[in-house]
Amino acid sequence: MSNPTWTSDEPPPRIKPSALGWTLVVVRGGVLAFLVFGCLGLLLTTRLVERPLFGMNRPWTPRITVFVCRNAFRVMGLPLVQTGH
Repeated sequence: MSNPTWTSDEPPPRIKPSALGWTLVVVRGGVLAFLVFGCLGLLLTTRLVERPLFGMNRPWTPRITVFVCRNAFRVMGLPLVQTGH
């Protein structure tokens, strides 16, 4: 894969987001913040139970982390391509 470089003297044109674009930024940002911070509260609460019951073997909290990461991609509109295990 080559490393592209800028070769023109002119900078690229600036693209200003429309009202719909700003609406998507606000809505997706709010949903993303709710997802991340809501699940952080859930994760910390779950760890209070997991630590005394399972010690360092935590069977539930890694699933919460995976849930948040995968759904953050969906909220941002990015594809998730997974290969292998």
